[in-house]
Amino acid sequence: MPSMMIHCSLKPDDTAADQTASIQQAIDHVHEQGGGIVAIPPGRWTSGTVYLRSKVELHLERGAELRATAEEDLFPVLCATPYGNLPGVIRALVVADRVHDIAITGAGVLHGNGDSELWGDDVLKEENNFRPALLFMRDCRQILLRDIRLHYSAFWTCHLLRCEDVLIDAIDLRTHHRRINTDGIDPDGCRNVRIRGCTIDSTDDAICLKSTEGDVCEDIIVSDCVLTSRCCALKIGTEGVGTIRRVLMHHCLIRGSTMGVALYQKDGSTYEDISVVDCTMVCNDHFPVFIDVTPRDYRSPTVGRIRRVLLADLRVFGPGRCYLRGHPDSPLSQITMRGLRWLVSGPEEWATAQAPTGARRVNLDPERIDDAQKPYHLLITHAQDCRIQDVFIDEERSEGVGDRGAVWARSCQAVSVAVDHRLRSSPTGQWLAQVDCTDSSFNFVEREACDQSHALSHDT
Repeated sequence: MPSMMIHCSLKPDDTAADQTASIQQAIDHVHEQGGGIVAIPPGRWTSGTVYLRSKVELHLERGAELRATAEEDLFPVLCATPYGNLPGVIRALVVADRVHDIAITGAGVLHGNGDSELWGDDVLKEENNFRPALLFMRDCRQILLRDIRLHYSAFWTCHLLRCEDVLIDAIDLRTHHRRINTDGIDPDGCRNVRIRGCTIDSTDDAICLKSTEGDVCEDIIVSDCVLTSRCCALKIGTEGVGTIRRVLMHHCLIRGSTMGVALYQKDGSTYEDISVVDCTMVCNDHFPVFIDVTPRDYRSPTVGRIRRVLLADLRVFGPGRCYLRGHPDSPLSQITMRGLRWLVSGPEEWATAQAPTGARRVNLDPERIDDAQKPYHLLITHAQDCRIQDVFIDEERSEGVGDRGAVWARSCQAVSVAVDHRLRSSPTGQWLAQVDCTDSSFNFVEREACDQSHALSHDT
């Protein structure tokens, strides 16, 4: 394949220089020759938006840094942000639009120039509306991202909109720890996406599956990744206008995160056939595992649904609890949890806990019951035909856990729960509290310190 090496007379550390035109010319030249490689040598190269073309690989050699310039005029507006969220429009350093067979590779760095704090009320200031993404790819197919370092995006780091056949392999992604809206990877209405062997440390969600424009998002596999997020490591929604299905996350490590896995159904679609298997989660907030059906506006005539979810062979460490919450008009269906090992690592202030909304712009039913403050390890509400088995909850080595029972269940039908536990105490000695449950069974085995045990069974 033809290739072209970019050569510039500028010093590598000259951050004031704009290399947009020279980089774009190289990409266009290789494309016109039928495809090939554009290699960026070591040094700092400052640029505005550059567009990838079909059959072109952008290769950043070790020591090369392609950095977003601070000049807003060099970043054309690509489209509006979903739901009118700030900053209102999407711009990006590297754009691929309706092209195919493209790649970004190498041990160099794509730097979004978002390495400063942006938090709180400062987000609302007009001077902070210029926040380009790092990568924006729309209606593309056959995409490869390999070995590249995606650092300090000012907005979403890697937004894939309606893309197909994507491999993201062994990338290193990081954002500033106090910069809002800096998601890691956002497959949005995509098909056949594989994310493997990546290290992601993001302020916002590390990996977030979306359907902002109603397109089906399906056949997504996340494997062998290390994920850290101040929000959620793997999030589905909240923007889920279209169906999201056939998702597998396996053999991943989630560490230092607020939440591990969260499914937010807010926009009337269906999430189905979601599996999280053989993962370790170290989380520090109320709900490491959270599944929820709550319309974005409680007056909406359409309520979405979540069904056929598998959570298997998980190891969870942290002070929080598991919350599975359906809707009165759309209960969770066919949720299976098995092989869960939950080590409770310390105290949690559940008296002030609230179910997370996953989004800022919501209009919640003022009459809806929130069970987030119930002092039980596993909260299940509005669910049917669900199986929770081979679950072990261990408080034995935890200090200040407080009085927690094992399971709180409300408005459940045909739900089966089997929990082994080593709980220090429970409210009034109760492992189970249930309200309005039918055709359900709850079985508990209390493990003694000497490894003896005795069983408790509750059927409704």
